[in-house]
Amino acid sequence: MAISEDINLPDSAGAIPDKVLQKVLSFPNMPQAGIKLRALISQEDVSVDEIEKILRHDPGLSANILRLANSPFFGMPSKVTTLKRAIALVGLQRFSKIAVAASTSKILNPMVEGYGLSPGELWLHSIAVSNTAEALAKNMNLDGMSDFYTPALLHDLGKLALGEFVKAERTKIDSLVNSGVPVVFAEQEVLKTDHAEIGALILS
Repeated sequence: MAISEDINLPDSAGAIPDKVLQKVLSFPNMPQAGIKLRALISQEDVSVDEIEKILRHDPGLSANILRLANSPFFGMPSKVTTLKRAIALVGLQRFSKIAVAASTSKILNPMVEGYGLSPGELWLHSIAVSNTAEALAKNMNLDGMSDFYTPALLHDLGKLALGEFVKAERTKIDSLVNSGVPVVFAEQEVLKTDHAEIGALILS
């Protein structure tokens, strides 16, 4: 199998089976509108009009942003019906995080049988973890030092690529886990990799 030269694989990736690496290489990209939006919001003096211009080309993402902004995860004081209203209520920084979460909805939405996750469950879990990470960082006065939200949002990305292989080896993995072996070590033992390592490769 030819590995893309654009991806810098660590030395440890040599032990990962080719069929798993192929899943990594064929993993879907983040929606372009989400990438552009994230880059735009990181700049100074961004206008709402510029944000709306990007989102105009991806109505699905706009709808997901509004749906997520109105979800219990973000606790808006009133129903949000426009992007301008969402930005006014939460500010650009928080809006950026909502947009990133909305951008990942299609990617993180599928059922992942190997891990017993129904459609949408991985995405909702990821949002819950990212909000928790952000709250913990704030409680520890670390929230201004780094972005804790996005890494937490993507922490289980590798499960999407590894799920079918976990399903095929479920009996062996469960046997190790039931004997007290942590899940990631059980995955390493049986599959020669784990979902954290695969997630890191996907993000690279």
